[in-house]
Amino acid sequence: MPMQSFKKRAGGALLLFGLICCLVACDKQTPISLQQTPPVVIQPTLSSIQANIFALKCAVAGCHVTGGIAPMSLESGNAFNTLVNAASNYGTPRLLRVKPNDAANSALYLKIIGDAQTGGAQARMPLGIGPMSSAEVSAIQMWINNGAADN
Repeated sequence: MPMQSFKKRAGGALLLFGLICCLVACDKQTPISLQQTPPVVIQPTLSSIQANIFALKCAVAGCHVTGGIAPMSLESGNAFNTLVNAASNYGTPRLLRVKPNDAANSALYLKIIGDAQTGGAQARMPLGIGPMSSAEVSAIQMWINNGAADN
């Protein structure tokens, strides 16, 4: 019996010692850093729009790529020439896909806001993944209104 009593006390002492060690170790609060990726800021430049919008949402398999079902390529190296001052299939008279300094009369901008002149909300681009964020729309609008440079 004395041996069992000793084992119980020793076990209890070890348990108590372990608990104290845990409490001492947790004495100071260590801040937990949740690494969050900051939101991408899309600049009103063609290169930023290309990398953050066209490449991710438009120039994807089967759509705005060479040989895709869409009427023009928005792939890097093609987007400027297929957009700026290029005729679209919308409006009477025909709208330009991108009319520099005039987003309100540019088919690209009207397509992404779902304007009736370019098919309305049901034809809003990009199809199938929901509307662009206000930051994305704003970047495109500003790029056009700032002259739609090949930057």
